[in-house]
Amino acid sequence: MGRFARALFLSLLAIYLTIHTAVYPIFNSRNSFEPLFAYCRTFKSEGGRIGLVYPKERVSGAAVLYLGETVPELFQDEEVIAFLDAPERSVVVAHELSIQNVPDLDVLHKFTIGHDTMVVAARKLVNGE
Repeated sequence: MGRFARALFLSLLAIYLTIHTAVYPIFNSRNSFEPLFAYCRTFKSEGGRIGLVYPKERVSGAAVLYLGETVPELFQDEEVIAFLDAPERSVVVAHELSIQNVPDLDVLHKFTIGHDTMVVAARKLVNGE
């Protein structure tokens, strides 16, 4: 019985590892924040700054993971407006629905992550500024 149990255990372990290393990453890529923060990393490399609007802990953690630094978190519409009105080129990362009450925003890019839509948005340019 000991040999059978050991063989069964090793077989199940091999199946689990195969699924975990080969199959799971394919399905997990749809839930990855990597494309979103790769876009943000490019923006930062061009001298811009990024803020997170009403971020969930998962989004804040992904920002640290993919950008290598903490990102300002904005929890009120007034903070978002002040952040975007600063002299530096600035964008915010937000869940699509969380910025509906902020006036004069231009969505630069949309990312579908799982069942959520995240956006990168900036202030609308007035008179070509």
